[in-house]
This record gives sequence, structure tokens and C-alpha cells, in this order.
Amino acid sequence: MPPYATGEASQYYNDNQQHDAYYDGSHFDPYNTHQRHDSNDQGRIQEPYQDEPIHPLSQGHSTDPLNHENKEEPTFYADEFSATPRNGNPRNVRTWRYQQGRHLWTRGGGLRCLCRFFFCTVFIALFLVISIALCLALWIRPPDIIIGSNNNTSPVVTQGVNVVNDGIQVKLGLPVQVVNPNYFSAKLTHVTADIIYPINNTHIGNGTLSNVKLPSHTTTSFTFPFTIDYTESIDPTSAIITDIAAKCLASPQKDLTIKYELTVGVKVFFVSVSPTISDSISFTCPISSSDLETLAKQLGLNLGSGS
Repeated sequence: MPPYATGEASQYYNDNQQHDAYYDGSHFDPYNTHQRHDSNDQGRIQEPYQDEPIHPLSQGHSTDPLNHENKEEPTFYADEFSATPRNGNPRNVRTWRYQQGRHLWTRGGGLRCLCRFFFCTVFIALFLVISIALCLALWIRPPDIIIGSNNNTSPVVTQGVNVVNDGIQVKLGLPVQVVNPNYFSAKLTHVTADIIYPINNTHIGNGTLSNVKLPSHTTTSFTFPFTIDYTESIDPTSAIITDIAAKCLASPQKDLTIKYELTVGVKVFFVSVSPTISDSISFTCPISSSDLETLAKQLGLNLGSGS
């Protein structure tokens, strides 16, 4: 049987020849601007081929791809108020600080500039004062207070005895020494004392002193005055005056013991403290036998003689 008896192959071959004849490559020249055209295009005006014009780019535009790996990112975000650095490298931070700090003091007008200088000066002065005070506080040592004399004599000095209608007043002086170990002076603004007799813890006297200067590295000595003010009203059972008479008229004579509470106000620069010192002290009886006999007659008491 002869191949392709149906004639389909010969028909396919003839069609390809017609197709090649119609699309013959010899009739097309890509570099020739005057090409043959169909009869339907004869009424059109044909222009020669030329490239697109190249226009200069405006500032801020670039032909680099958006995802270019080596392209440097902008170092600042521009917003409504200021620019903040995108990354934290030192160069960008320094640039940002320099740009933001320019004309910072004078920004906003004269009144705001004056307020900035005023409050800045006030805060700096306040900071210096607090710093100096804290530094000095590290070196402050409290003064040493020594009450009474250091020898074997009575720690209390008698300054006068007065017998009154319903009692007796005894004025005494208490020697006090204050040692200031600091390199700056201090001041005792006030010293007050409450005198208490041990029987029933009866308040029997008081004393006060003010404005005592304490130079630096110096021991200051002074006498603190206080008064024992006995009256019949504070001793309704006469227990206190009987105990005093028994000790003062005894042979040998016995010491009187009283308790005191001292409130000492110390001022260093502009800082004031007021510690309280409580103790007891014994001293030789300051009342003579004649004064006790006079007091006993006024009170209607028979004190007798001590044993």
C-alpha cells in the first residue's frame, strides 16, 4: 500500500510552502526605516523609529531598585516636629543631637529664654546647696556634753537660798562642758531643764539657757542655772521636805539626789536638732540648818534633827 494514500501529507506540505512565502524573512529588515506596508496602510504617515527621550531626574528621585541591598537607609524620620534617628549608631545620634540642640536656649522668644535661664540658675544653686550640705553631713560629729565637774567637789554650785512664805527657793548652777570636734562652729540655741525629785517623781524646779556659741575644735565651759522651787502645794504630805531635812541635818550630812531632763537645741548652719538628755545627779545639801528651821516654823512642821 503506498504511503499517504489519502493525500493529506501533500496537502500539509503545500500549506507550509504558502506560509513560508507569505512570511518570507527576506522582505523584513529591522534596521530599515522604510519598510513595505500593506495597501491598507498607504494612507498613514509613517515616522522613523527613535528611542524615548531621557529627562533629568528631579532631586530626591533615583533609578536604583527599591530593594537594592547596598542602598543606605535614611538616617532620620521626618515628622511634624523633629527628626529622630532611625538607627542608634553614634554618628547619627551625634548629628541628631546637634541639630536638635541648636538655638535651644533662645527658642520661643525672649520671655521663654529668660524663664529658662532663671529656673536653670535656681535649680543649679539648689543642687549645689543640697550637695554641700550632704557632703558636710558626712563629716559632722555630735558635740560631747559633760555635765558636772571633773574633780571630787560637788557638781552643783549654790548661788542662793531664799525662804518664802509657803516654801523655799534654792538657786543652783550646774557646770557643763561642750566639746565641738568639728571643723566648723555650732550654736546652742536653747537649753531647758526639768528638775524632778525622786519621791513620787515630783516636778520641783526648772532651768533655761540660750545662745551659747561653740567654736570649732574647742571645749566650751559654762554654768547652767536652775532653781529648786519647793512649795507646800506640791508636797501635801510633807514627804519631800521631811526627806530633805533628814539628809541635810544628818551627821554626817548626806547628799541630795535629783533627776533632770535636759533638752538641748543645737544648730549647725541652717540645720537644728534638739536631743534630750535624762539622768540623775547627787550633790551636797545646799540648805543650812537655820534655813530649814525657819521653813519648818512657817509650815508648822517639827522636822527635828537628823541622825
